[in-house]
Amino acid sequence: MGSFSGRIAIVTGAASGIGECVARTIHALGGTVFLADVNLSKVGVVASELKSRAYPVQLDVRDAHAWQQLFRHAFAIAGVPDILVNAAGVLLKSSIDELNFADWDLTRAVNLDGVLLGSFLFLEQERHRQGVIVNLASTSSMTGEAEWISYCVSKGALLAATRAMSGVAKAAHSRVVALCPGGTDTPMVRLFLENDDTASAEKAWLAPQPLRRFASPQEIADVVVFAASDEASWLNGSMIRVDGGKLA
Repeated sequence: MGSFSGRIAIVTGAASGIGECVARTIHALGGTVFLADVNLSKVGVVASELKSRAYPVQLDVRDAHAWQQLFRHAFAIAGVPDILVNAAGVLLKSSIDELNFADWDLTRAVNLDGVLLGSFLFLEQERHRQGVIVNLASTSSMTGEAEWISYCVSKGALLAATRAMSGVAKAAHSRVVALCPGGTDTPMVRLFLENDDTASAEKAWLAPQPLRRFASPQEIADVVVFAASDEASWLNGSMIRVDGGKLA
């Protein structure tokens, strides 16, 4: 991947996991990064380690006003952002026969509504520029998981939204891409495993995985950053499956 010098990125979910690795990688390649997360203290630690060209911002992706403030803040400091990485997400266990609608609402609001809120504002400002949105979906959007119905539905809808947005984005000279990671060793996944028996849960997760391991967050982040780079300029409305061969 080439230099990101002069590029301005907003990365949600940047306090940990894939989002943190994406922010660090874009920064290492010369980009200016706004690290957005609901946990300001954690994202502040990451930004302080990166020092220059890294700005922590508290963001609840469900809050339209907070999104507006973020874009105004980014513009005032660095200019118009030309990369938006929607990495914030929640994973809550839920099945159709025991569906908790409060969890359903939270999952949809974070995994889907928050992406649409940020993407709308991003495309509004990109009318005369070339920008890129990268959405973090999941292989669960394509397979369906009986115990994660809220997660699967939200990520499946995100794939449909990515395809729909790619048509709108052409008016803004921008492009939209979705990534579908398989099992990745993030704090969110670790928390899910710890709620069950960790050893048996890991075994179940890795059983259909040919490589017999989780991806590291950096392995996924590298593909995200490629999708946001000029080298991926022909990717639009695309779904990139990054799952170690699980669905091959």
